[in-house]
Amino acid sequence: MDRRFAIAGLLDNRVTENLSKIPGLGDVPLLGKLFQSRNLSKTKNELLVLVTPRFLDASAAGHPPAMLPFPKPFLPPLPVKPAPSGQK
Repeated sequence: MDRRFAIAGLLDNRVTENLSKIPGLGDVPLLGKLFQSRNLSKTKNELLVLVTPRFLDASAAGHPPAMLPFPKPFLPPLPVKPAPSGQK
């Protein structure tokens, strides 16, 4: 049975205010408010790190340690390009 637990979290709370106005008309005192608009947006993001511990048996001296079984490869293998011939 796998037991998972969280070891870290990161919270990001952002408030963004955008002001748009018609050039010239939006700068007129008092009357310029009719030619402006404000947009307020709030975002909340959370990053959570989960851990699944696995215990390995100790390996004998001179033998490589046992590897964890991964359900799929972590990164795909990089393609090997042949060396260009005739270049120095």
